Amino acid sequence: MRGDVVWDANKYHRETYHYFKQKGICVYCHSELAMIGASYCDDCAGKRLKRQTAYIGKIKSCTIAHSEYKEKANEYRRNRIKMWREAGLCTTCGKRPPRENRKMCLDCSLKHNRRMRKKDIERNARPSLGLCFICGLPVVESKKVCAKHYKHIQNMRNAREELK
Repeated sequence: MRGDVVWDANKYHRETYHYFKQKGICVYCHSELAMIGASYCDDCAGKRLKRQTAYIGKIKSCTIAHSEYKEKANEYRRNRIKMWREAGLCTTCGKRPPRENRKMCLDCSLKHNRRMRKKDIERNARPSLGLCFICGLPVVESKKVCAKHYKHIQNMRNAREELK
């Protein structure tokens, strides 16, 4: 590699892929014509299919082992939480006693609330996503609120009109 030239392999492969695809030549072997409506020749398409099925087989075998692992991990987690609860400790960290009538200590509760607030969609962005700007449930057609809040707003309007 020369000092002033930086090699970008991804860019090179992307450019060659698009070049051969545009010319109608197999993007894998670069020697045969690609099948109509495809990017690969017949031979390379068969090889690619074999590779993909082998890869999917590996994923499925790993998924089965992973699901067994997850079951064991969840069982361990449930037992740990149960043990902490019986010991009178926070079910999240297991270090401090929980707040009164709660399962989490103050620190874990604050962290949990902060994380949940980040996941929540801001109120002013909810109507554009088809969600009620008050609670976040799906809206009534051509309104900015859900059925529950729409009914509540209608009741408030009727009460105001009665006062006039």
